[in-house]
Amino acid sequence: MNVKIGLPIWNAPKPKDLGNNTMIIGADVHHKTGNRSTIGFVASMNDKISQYMSLIEQTKGEKIEIMDKIGSLVERALRNYYQLNGRYPDNIVLYRDGVSDG
Repeated sequence: MNVKIGLPIWNAPKPKDLGNNTMIIGADVHHKTGNRSTIGFVASMNDKISQYMSLIEQTKGEKIEIMDKIGSLVERALRNYYQLNGRYPDNIVLYRDGVSDG
């Protein structure tokens, strides 16, 4: 029902010491067969952490866990956050999936 009237379906709790103007980012790398890898990226766009921007970036070459294009993804998310909120976030929290020993 909330979606039908323009409200969020749910929201996620965040640490209290972060304040309201915080962006939460999650990123991971998936390796396809062959020489391509895909970065999955998501960033929160509001105080309730209920609206997100998601992006993907494909890379060719060696299968490595280093996300060399993460800077451009964060920049795009920050621009979108600014357009929606009229300011940049005071804090950014980045969650990254664990990297294997290999």
